[in-house]
Amino acid sequence: MKVAILMAVHNDRPFIEDALHSVLRQSESTELDIVVVNDGSDDGTETVLQDMARAFPEIRVIDTENRGVTRARNRGLEALRPDTDLVTFLDGDDLMADGRIERDCAAFARDPDLAMIYSKLCYFEHSDPGAFVPSSDSRTLVSRSIHLSSGMFRLSLLKGVGLFDEEFEQAEDTDFILRILETSPKYLVSDSIAHYYRRHPGSMTRNRQIAAREFARAMLKATKRRKLLGNYRLPNDIFDVLQDEEAATWI
Repeated sequence: MKVAILMAVHNDRPFIEDALHSVLRQSESTELDIVVVNDGSDDGTETVLQDMARAFPEIRVIDTENRGVTRARNRGLEALRPDTDLVTFLDGDDLMADGRIERDCAAFARDPDLAMIYSKLCYFEHSDPGAFVPSSDSRTLVSRSIHLSSGMFRLSLLKGVGLFDEEFEQAEDTDFILRILETSPKYLVSDSIAHYYRRHPGSMTRNRQIAAREFARAMLKATKRRKLLGNYRLPNDIFDVLQDEEAATWI
């Protein structure tokens, strides 16, 4: 299977190399297409990306002016190659869990009708350089949160959903995942950790007022759509966000 990993990055210089290596270490299990949309970085991220793209043919870098994460994600979706089988996402300051791609590919191979796998994430603060996992002294918190990197999706499923809603400043991922679920895909809920979500002062969601506002907008839009869908009910076995508030207080 060919797996595309879409990364929208902006000024992630301290973390981007480890993020990419956390994906590259899994290249032996399947063919990878790592699509990195550099959203106008000016902190040296662009130099790291250029160097790594020269060293690793799995990495494709798309440079754009700074227009925000939602447009960057859409640019990545538009760049997907037609022979892609599966798609997932990773932020430039996070880490992909080792073995995740091989595990998910095996599940999709067993069930041709499976459209989506949704796994857990692990919040953390610090990682050891080059280890690509939380350090032994880092706080951690495992949750099945609303996050794009927790999902592995068939390309056909994403094509049916379309692009990210560019009206969102944040919570575009929440809106996108809810729209995916509203298509009633066949899905698998996994108790494995898909990725490590780094909490640090530069995290986009540090502005809790904007995050809360945009999340509320995403939920309101979803409520309006569900009225049109009639008897649709959001699956109750996918998200467990009660612990997320604790991780938000770490910063």
